Amino acid sequence: ASMDIVTMENKRVIQQLVHNLIAQGKKSFAFAGDLSSANVSAGFQERFDALCKALSEHEIAIDRQRSLIDESNQQFMNFSYLISRFENMKKLPDVYICGNDWTAIQMMHAIQYCGYSIPTDVSILGFDNITESASTVPALSTVNTPKELLGYAAANCVLDHIANPQRPNVLIQYATQLIQRDSLDCVKK
Repeated sequence: ASMDIVTMENKRVIQQLVHNLIAQGKKSFAFAGDLSSANVSAGFQERFDALCKALSEHEIAIDRQRSLIDESNQQFMNFSYLISRFENMKKLPDVYICGNDWTAIQMMHAIQYCGYSIPTDVSILGFDNITESASTVPALSTVNTPKELLGYAAANCVLDHIANPQRPNVLIQYATQLIQRDSLDCVKK
């Protein structure tokens, strides 16, 4: 069955950010987020794809060895699991792009526990701009998604579809924006 789709733009901000970070000398990029479970959001996959595309334009491959893409939500919640992952790395990538803020925050805690400094040793980007992202230490750089507008648009689509059942389906995509905080090293605003 066809339906209305209300979503946010997942790729543009990540691609621009990666180009800026490469221009500033960052060389190794990894992704953190569950890409393999049945409940994976299309957003995570789009963010991963955006990272890979931006890197390929610079002939850089994503650092698969240090990416956390086969981990489940349970593993991201498991502090000792994350610590063991980081303790087994000879060094961290320059940048972690995370599927969402929650994943980024879990990563930050484990990385710092292992004695690394953010953003000195590794820069971290989240996605969604959840309330907690502003109060981490350092504050998490993230991508703002207009959550309230997404909700209003979805509700309006339902109401409009009830009132006009024959109308064509709509695709609404809201723009996102980088929220520059301290977990990213020296990016231009």
